[in-house]
Amino acid sequence: MVSEEEVARLARLCRIDCSEEEKKALAAHLDKVLHYVDQLNEVDTTGVQPCLHVLDGMIAPLREDVEGQTLSLEKFLANADAPVNGLIKIPPMFE
Repeated sequence: MVSEEEVARLARLCRIDCSEEEKKALAAHLDKVLHYVDQLNEVDTTGVQPCLHVLDGMIAPLREDVEGQTLSLEKFLANADAPVNGLIKIPPMFE
């Protein structure tokens, strides 16, 4: 059973503020998730080769790299909220 103290610790590590009610709900939800994941241990995987990726051994189909028609700069910038000198200005990622 996931305790509210464990949820509080996780919330603190993730820098998430949780009320006592949210901690109770999250503890119950995480407990259900962990119970479900624990059920996966019961699956018989004898003879199943481990893989590093879901597409391990598969070849991804690639299309031919063909030059096509592109938008003009004017049409491209028409979709931007606030173009500046032919560029799209975006909000800063870090403050």
